[in-house]
Amino acid sequence: MHDLEPKYQARAETRARCEFTAQAAERAKRIATTAADQLLGLERSAAESESAQAAQLAEQIAAGGPSAELPTAVDETHATALASARLDLAIKRRALASLEGAHAKAQGQLLDAEADVVRAVDQIFHDEDTALEKQVVHYLHQALILGKRLFGIAVDSEMNGRRGQLFPETLARLDQPLLDRRHLAINFMQQGDTIAAAARAARRAALIAGDAVEEAEAA
Repeated sequence: MHDLEPKYQARAETRARCEFTAQAAERAKRIATTAADQLLGLERSAAESESAQAAQLAEQIAAGGPSAELPTAVDETHATALASARLDLAIKRRALASLEGAHAKAQGQLLDAEADVVRAVDQIFHDEDTALEKQVVHYLHQALILGKRLFGIAVDSEMNGRRGQLFPETLARLDQPLLDRRHLAINFMQQGDTIAAAARAARRAALIAGDAVEEAEAA
């Protein structure tokens, strides 16, 4: 099928890679969200602990101790947990950014791969249309040669009074343009092959999608 198969294969591989990176980025997002929620919980717990320790210290100071020389002991449990949670969240957010970047790159590659398929399909139609044009030129040239011969026979017969007017319908068609392109849309609906046009559009869509289409349909 021309050069479409490698394009299909490249698009399929890129699509699979895009789905993989999307899933990885989504997992990383959930992991980072969980880490952020855990950090928020620790921050709330730490704030409550700080308030409790501050209230306790205020009571001790009011009761005469501790002094500046004998500072109160500080519970560093929450501080350690907070530092660890913040580092954990920072690492997970960096991982998320990396995976989101990989997914964005894969999306761009997928767009390129899809565009490559469309260009390859349109090239097929262009080549077929060019071949059709050559056929039309050939047959128009033949029709002109044969038409002149037919016209000469009709003129000779009329001038010599051998018989009545010859080939009136055929010569009348040669006198007129084959297609009136001044009102293209209207004339297409009246004279064009709308069924063939619909089939052409369906074939193009099928080729782009990668559905099985017999090349004989292009003939």
